[in-house]
Amino acid sequence: MLGKKLFEAIEQDDNIISKVKELLHKLSKLPSGLKFQEISQTLEPLINSINQDFQQKKANQSKLEEQTLRCDQLLAKVATFQAKLDAFRQEILNTQQKVAELDSTITKYKAEIQNLELQKASILEKEGLMKREASVAIQKVKE
Repeated sequence: MLGKKLFEAIEQDDNIISKVKELLHKLSKLPSGLKFQEISQTLEPLINSINQDFQQKKANQSKLEEQTLRCDQLLAKVATFQAKLDAFRQEILNTQQKVAELDSTITKYKAEIQNLELQKASILEKEGLMKREASVAIQKVKE
């Protein structure tokens, strides 16, 4: 239980480690300090190891937060690009539909132009026939 509370205290305040070391150092200077010197010599490497581990944990947490932020930013960019891609795909579909409609209209107008050209040729042919008939009629009248 004490160990758990100590670890929680260390996580909350980086200075706890130096305070514990300082306390052990003061205790070892007391008249009954020989016993504390032995305890201090035993605990100091453990405390240093704990300190390094917590510093590493803190650095890792910082890196994790930074990477999480970068990941969130990248995901936001991916979402933006995905939306642009979806809009682009829709625009392509709309453009293809418009092209198909225009092709259909062009085909319709080409057929209409061909029909009108046939009507024109027919009218010109009739006009030619009428001119010949008129010419023949005029010749007969003159004769």
